[in-house]
Formats: sequence, structure tokens, C-alpha cells
Amino acid sequence: MNALGNDSKLMCMQLNQGDNDPQAFISSQPELQQAKYRPLANVLAPPSPSSGWRQMTRAAQMACQAAVALMRESGLSFFSFSQGCDIGMLQAFNPNIHGPKIRSLLMQKNHRFISPLFFTNFAPNSVSDHVSRLLGIHAFNYTITNGGTSSLETLGMAGQALQNGRAQGILAGGVQEASEEFVHGFAFGGKSGGAIQVWQAGAITVGEGCAWLFLEKEGAIKARQAKPRAWLLGYGMRFAPADAGSGTQAAVLAAVQQALQAAKSAPESIGSVFVAANGDGEQDLAEALALRKVFGNVLPPAVALKGALGETHFASGAMAVVAAILCLEAQCIPATQSLAQGKAAELLGLSSQARTVSARRALVLSVEHPGQAAAVVLEVA
Repeated sequence: MNALGNDSKLMCMQLNQGDNDPQAFISSQPELQQAKYRPLANVLAPPSPSSGWRQMTRAAQMACQAAVALMRESGLSFFSFSQGCDIGMLQAFNPNIHGPKIRSLLMQKNHRFISPLFFTNFAPNSVSDHVSRLLGIHAFNYTITNGGTSSLETLGMAGQALQNGRAQGILAGGVQEASEEFVHGFAFGGKSGGAIQVWQAGAITVGEGCAWLFLEKEGAIKARQAKPRAWLLGYGMRFAPADAGSGTQAAVLAAVQQALQAAKSAPESIGSVFVAANGDGEQDLAEALALRKVFGNVLPPAVALKGALGETHFASGAMAVVAAILCLEAQCIPATQSLAQGKAAELLGLSSQARTVSARRALVLSVEHPGQAAAVVLEVA
């Protein structure tokens, strides 16, 4: 689910011209009030007169609606599982709140004015709380807050939890709301020379959205006579604390190698790559150099989805996996929107034209610059 359509640049430009509320901006844009977004806008509860809180944030709305859409499209009902085999949930979520703001609120008012979103792993009224109550999640319920690699990490952790028998099925994914803190936080600090055009020098174009996937072991899928969309073959994650460029390059290289090894896949078996490039020259170049070390001079067809969707940060990995499955099913890699000219785009092998692919296996990347990366290898069923 992408509540902003494909025009994240417009939102970033508008919001950084003044101290505006993202919700007010979204509500003012007719093109953003189409069918995909309108259900969120219409049911977003007004703030409580006594506390100023909203019962459900836009992140919670997106997460709940995306979860229901997953169930509806797949014909999946969590109540169809036996009572002895519970469903677990792993979710990536960015509260977008920094320490100074919490301290300021405490000093100006009192603890009752602190949003439960500050404490996402256990608080009532958090995104994970809403989704778990909506779906009746009875097994574990974890929120991962580890930057841009978070939602790919939920998939890796879900795979491990399934192998360890902790649940019969696991809902995994991520959500990112374009809050004021998030939008303004990416308005500066980027390096020039990225693979994606940005709305102003030094900025990174952001977006928002949510993606969920439901993971089961092969035996459980066969037992309920379900049809899988794809197989998660391998996962890798690495943190490489070093100077910005070399640390990110080392992290991407290690994560990709780990994912390929876990999938028992040679680089030649990968038919397409969904890169994490977001327009930051330093990050994009580091990712490109790492991939060149893996694939050599001939990279599989690659696409940078953030050229269209923006940097959806905590949701980006899960959104890329969903997009990869759909693209592999259609045997087509889409064009990279807002493609920039330069070394990073050239080394990544990005194209402004859609390309046909026949291979069923893809590599999906997430990068948190500097020095952190995650990767998954998947294959369409």
C-alpha cells in the first residue's frame, strides 16, 4: 500500500517550504485522494479534545488496511488455523521521535502527553497493537526499529522463527508514515551524485507506505492446500562500522554473499536485482561497487524503486520484496523513475526503460547508510 501514489517529490518540496503538517498537505491534494488513499483519510480519527492524541495514526491505518488486503487477496483467514498453532508477527516501524522532543514534552507538560508510539515494542495503541488485535495474533509480536534495513530483517527473523517452530505462520513487513520529523529529517545531509534525482541538492526524496507478507513453511502450505506466490531462499544482514563509504560497501557485500550462501545460489542464478539506491551519492556508489564485486562486469537487470516511491525507509525492504514478486510473475523489470546520470546509476545498471526477464530468482537489498545492509534471495513459485 502506497498512500502517496508516485509523487513523493511534490510532498517533500511542499513540506520543506514551511512547517506544514503532512496530513494537511495530503488532504489538500486531489490526486492523492484517489481510491487507494481515501479510506485512510476518511477514517483517520480526529484528535481527542482532552489529550490531543489520535486513536489511530496514519501508520496504524496503513498497516491495518494492508493486513486486511493481504488476507482478502490470498483468501487467508487466521481463524482457519488450528488453535494449537498460533500466528506470530514481526513488524518494522519508525516512530520518528527523538530524545530531545520527549524531554521537552516531559518538561512542558507531564508523562500523560507522551505518545505510546515512543515505546513501540510493548505499548497499547501502537501500530503493532492495532494489527495484532485486528487479526487476533496470539503468538509473538515484535517491532523492529533498526533503520532502513528493518523490514527485510523482519523477513529474515520470520524465516528463522519458522525453522525453530515458534509459529505456524508469521506476518512480516513494515510501515513508514511521512510524519513531519521523517520528512524534514531527510531534507539535508545527502551527498550529490546519486542514482536517483532528488528534489533539492543534499536532500533525499521520501515517501510512505506499508507492505506485509505472510510466511509459512512448505509443509504447512501443502497441508492447507494453499498456493504460494514465492519462496524465501536466503537472507543476509551485516553491520560494518567504518568510514561511511567503505563501511556501507563492506556491509552490502557481506549481506549479499550471506544471502546467496544461505540460498545455495550462485550469482549467475540471480535474474534481477532490486537495489536500495535512494539518491544519496555516497550510499548509491557504495552499493554499486559492492554489487560489482559480486557479479563482475555483467549485472542482472536492476531497478531502483525509490525513484518512484521515494525513500520509504522502514517499509522499503518489504515493499521491494512485494514489488519483486509481482515483477517476476509478470516477467518484467520496470524502468527506474527519476533516473540520474552519473557513475552510481551506470555501475548499478539502471535503465529508464522496462526490461523483460525470464529468470525466476531475484536479489532484494536494503541499506542503512553508513555501514548497514540486508539482502534476501527469493524465487517466484
